[in-house]
Amino acid sequence: MTASANTLTRQALSRKRLVLLALGMICLLFIGLIYGYSMFVLPMKEDFGLDDIGPVFYIMMVAFCIGTLSCSFLLKRFAPRTMMIAAAILFAIAFCSTGMLGKSVGVPVLYVSYAIIGGLASGVGYTGIVGTVVPWFPDRTGLASGLLLLGFGISSLLLGNIVLAMRAVTGSIGTVFVGVGIAGAVLSLLLAALLTRPPVNIAQIMATGSGSDAETPSEAERYDPSIHFENDSVLKTPIFIVYFVAFTLVSVMGLGVIGSIASDGMMLGLSELFSSTLVGLVALSNGLIRIVLGALIDRKGTPFTYIFEAVVTLLGMLCILAAFIFELPTLYVIGALSSVVAYNPVLSSAFVRLRFGPKRYPINLAIINLCVLPAALINIVLSNILGPDARFEFFIIATINLVLTLIASLIFRKLWRKDFTGIDSVKK
Repeated sequence: MTASANTLTRQALSRKRLVLLALGMICLLFIGLIYGYSMFVLPMKEDFGLDDIGPVFYIMMVAFCIGTLSCSFLLKRFAPRTMMIAAAILFAIAFCSTGMLGKSVGVPVLYVSYAIIGGLASGVGYTGIVGTVVPWFPDRTGLASGLLLLGFGISSLLLGNIVLAMRAVTGSIGTVFVGVGIAGAVLSLLLAALLTRPPVNIAQIMATGSGSDAETPSEAERYDPSIHFENDSVLKTPIFIVYFVAFTLVSVMGLGVIGSIASDGMMLGLSELFSSTLVGLVALSNGLIRIVLGALIDRKGTPFTYIFEAVVTLLGMLCILAAFIFELPTLYVIGALSSVVAYNPVLSSAFVRLRFGPKRYPINLAIINLCVLPAALINIVLSNILGPDARFEFFIIATINLVLTLIASLIFRKLWRKDFTGIDSVKK
């Protein structure tokens, strides 16, 4: 009877975590829509009667970082469902107020509603979902991260195009924003009703089908070796510092490339239609690669995946440089599709979970996502120094960043092997 009950417990946990994963993906589709900003710039200018919008995107990045960090600390005191309710309210306010007040108030409402409140909503929702759902998958951390962040990554392509199509029907993007705000809030509230933390011994239960304390030391440690390091401070651990600095460099490149794909394509002779389509294709590529990276992490290990990312991204950036040197737009398309592989949150999510365990996972996840903040500030400085037309010079800097990232990935592998010496169940 006991064995049967334990099996049913494992089966029940398996079903629940799959439901949470599916709902989390759908919610992240809406939460990630705020990153479709580049698709909405022209419609917002036209429908709201604006000449210039200003640095809304970078303000949003700062607010996103504040939201992720705040949520990670609040999760220590409040249940995950409470944070999702807060994210739902913020999301509804951000899109509904932007849609209703954008034309009458203008740019200030974009700064306050879309950028600040929307960025906070995105940060809180992101950390609430990823920080709670990923720990349900100690055996499939990479794949769970990849699937969740697939929703976040393809949001612009999928929902962004739906928003633009609905704008053609309603005649105003403001009306569509109101609908998006309500729909996103409802889905977030649905997830909030089900979202709970996993049992503290989920690794043991999933490994053995039993929650017996007697089996904890051997089985649980083989199943989830990160429990050896769950008391490590990320800010005092060399492998984390190396990764954080390198991912900041990658983020400088990623933000700079993604924010200018359409204009760079037209600069090289691509049509306006194809350049706009390329934005969606890059979003799709960046989304689908998340599943591949997640599977690689689970099968080949974190260090292998990190080196793979660095090599592919560097080759993509070299294609972009060649496209500008030889004026070959085809090379730019190839480069744009592959140069953002490393600008991807899947490895970050899996790394902090697999190396530092579930105990402080939401906080560690928020800390690693803070790299977006210095990256956004560096991009602002570079754009002011180089000017908007000095794209080749920017790509030279980005290439140097990626060379340093490749070197960092090799150092990362050495540190990873050192940390997990003697633990045979870890892929090195």
